[in-house]
Amino acid sequence: MRFNKTTIGFILAIVASTGITGTAGRIGIEQVEQELEQSQKEVLALKEKNDELSSENDSLGEELSELNDQIESFILESIQPIDEGQLPKFDGQNQIVQLNENKPQLNDNLLPQEPLLKKEGKTIKTVLAKIDSLSFYRTSVTDGFEPLGWKNYSSDYIEGNLFEKTRITPLNINNYKDEEQLTITSTQAFKKEIEKYEDQIEQYVSKTGKEVLLRIDPIYEKDATLCSGVVFQAKSVDSNDLAFHVLVYNEQPNFKINKKTGDIVDIKKEEAEKLEAERKEAEKKAAEEKAAAERSAQEAAAIQQQQQTNQQPVAEPIGSMVWIPNSGSKYHTHAGCSNMKNPRQVTLSEAQALGFTPCKKCY
Repeated sequence: MRFNKTTIGFILAIVASTGITGTAGRIGIEQVEQELEQSQKEVLALKEKNDELSSENDSLGEELSELNDQIESFILESIQPIDEGQLPKFDGQNQIVQLNENKPQLNDNLLPQEPLLKKEGKTIKTVLAKIDSLSFYRTSVTDGFEPLGWKNYSSDYIEGNLFEKTRITPLNINNYKDEEQLTITSTQAFKKEIEKYEDQIEQYVSKTGKEVLLRIDPIYEKDATLCSGVVFQAKSVDSNDLAFHVLVYNEQPNFKINKKTGDIVDIKKEEAEKLEAERKEAEKKAAEEKAAAERSAQEAAAIQQQQQTNQQPVAEPIGSMVWIPNSGSKYHTHAGCSNMKNPRQVTLSEAQALGFTPCKKCY
């Protein structure tokens, strides 16, 4: 190999400083050149060896990555889907029910290195992950993002919006789209209950430093946009210190939510409206009954008055003259009535005093 002028000058300066001149000096320079050339060869050999090891390391990394992919595929394939038909229906009261006597159906031997997500269309069907104090993470929902089935609904019988944007797993997923699919439209009551179980996991991993295996299965009815609930399982790895297996319903007390259409029945509001309608109907009925009673009373009074009027005798002017027979009991307005013989004329009051009553023909 050849050296540039700067390097040779540096070498000559070293030779000169040692007092080597002439043939000895040339021999010294050649020896240095040979040693430097040998060193460079060794450096090149080390570099080639390093490149070779780096290539082997890359190859091993690819093989390891491929192996991990195969393991993840095996784990995903081994996940049995939740039999949704066997899940208990919401009874209208209990927000949570325990499944399998609260015993999780999780295998410690199937521990994914990264969170595994089993998807179906626009929704995630299963999340399987291990979690520790470092990976436990509650993240806020991206501003402006609206999960599937999102809507605003307010009521006099609940504070704020009925619905929340809820992350169903306390993990930081580095995929934006997966983050969105892990966020569901939930009720306030659902979010409150799911966070209670997340708190149990956080407290355990923080206190013990151990890992927890968890599985989360969102449940959707066919063609529904709103989640019906979540099956949540968790188990501390290599122990049963932490274990639960529950179904948390995406429901809210005093509301009925149609998961397919998003229609909402506000039970308390309907009850209040029903009571108000019944009160108004009762008032209307009472008013109608009162009016009918008043009309009946008025009609009865009129009838009674008419009867009293009809029962009163026809008043005759005092001092008017009538005819009474020699035999009989009726008085008459004219002498020829009823073929009376030799009737005599008296005053009306006199005839009445004698016990005579009006003739029906005359009066």
